[in-house]
Amino acid sequence: MRMEHAQMRSLLDQMDAAMAVRDAVGLSGTAETLLIMMQQHNLKEQHILYPMCDRALAGDADIEARLRQALEVAAAAAPGDLRA
Repeated sequence: MRMEHAQMRSLLDQMDAAMAVRDAVGLSGTAETLLIMMQQHNLKEQHILYPMCDRALAGDADIEARLRQALEVAAAAAPGDLRA
């Protein structure tokens, strides 16, 4: 799944490059590829990853506090970086 995130970031970079040279056909094709990939990826997350996480974290009463702390640390380390 992480490899797919890297592939999606690469597609975003390709879209950025296509925009820079005003390549509408390249931008459109890459955007369509990204859309399909994201739809497939989202289905995997919903049907595989999220249920696995639910099972792994079942009964962990402190998980919300730990996640909030981890998100705060991550946000402080890379402010404004939404592509991580």
